[in-house]
Amino acid sequence: MIQPAPSVTPHSHECYVKNMASERQDNSLRISRCLDHFNEGVRSYLALKLSVVFGAQWFQIALKYVDRRSINKNTTDLSRVDTTALIAIIFGCWKDLIELQPQHRTLLHEIRHARNRWAHQEDFSLDDSYRIIDNMERLLGYFGEFPLCTAIRDERHALILAMADRILQSRTNQTPPPTSVYTSTLAPDVMDIDGCKLFNSANALLDVVFM
Repeated sequence: MIQPAPSVTPHSHECYVKNMASERQDNSLRISRCLDHFNEGVRSYLALKLSVVFGAQWFQIALKYVDRRSINKNTTDLSRVDTTALIAIIFGCWKDLIELQPQHRTLLHEIRHARNRWAHQEDFSLDDSYRIIDNMERLLGYFGEFPLCTAIRDERHALILAMADRILQSRTNQTPPPTSVYTSTLAPDVMDIDGCKLFNSANALLDVVFM
């Protein structure tokens, strides 16, 4: 028999609002840390690649593609150049960074858009946060910045745990489907219903995610 869905009490609504606020703050902080890692990796990548192509003048050439009002005029390296400017340099020197592919341009556009949202203190969902962080991890891996890529991967794994927790909380607050849907009244850890996988435990979800 299908049990009635649990009623929403003022207390449960208040807890939900607090949890969502905490989640949004966690997402923003996580994206901030990943942007720091991403910027450090891109600076290293550009310094290496552009110095090979342009020699000692590489930094002056890179600055041609940056809004000079956004950086200190006494800047002598990329250490104070932010995400938006770094991506502008990559686009400006695209033909000189011959190993980059069209798909990398798409990832860079998404990261730049996410950075602007973050700078304006917009909220990020778990799904949006995952996509942004995954994009940064993929690019740093392609750039060969593996230690920083690993740091971002750790953030992504922490986010997966948060997503798993959200799924489990959501399932405990939903009406269970009829037992006739399943081949057994004891539902397995992973169920396939109309082509969609549902997980009854965090371990089952994480086993699939991390395999």
